[in-house]
Amino acid sequence: MKTLVMPEAGPSRISQVDGSSEIDAASPPLQTLDDGRGTEEIGSDLDDSDDSDADDVENEGAGEAGDYVFCTYDKVQRVKNKWKCVLKDGMIHVNGKDYLFMKCNGEFEW
Repeated sequence: MKTLVMPEAGPSRISQVDGSSEIDAASPPLQTLDDGRGTEEIGSDLDDSDDSDADDVENEGAGEAGDYVFCTYDKVQRVKNKWKCVLKDGMIHVNGKDYLFMKCNGEFEW
């Protein structure tokens, strides 16, 4: 029976060419500069004019229907201008009353 002896690991034979392997403690950490523009992209959905906020305050209460639907959708289909959707687990608020549903089928013309 032969015994296999493995040599001890030594220094790597591959040379390092991408810089020093030790961290230079004398250099200060890198800092990012803030140019005042923030991180928003130009033309993003968040770009709203300040005028729209003023319009919302002026028209508050004028023609306020207050009808809304909160739910998840299961399926949406469109044929030309007719939309069919299957809604589930939701609430509809119409004419001051709340209606809860487990499943709702809707057809809309747009």
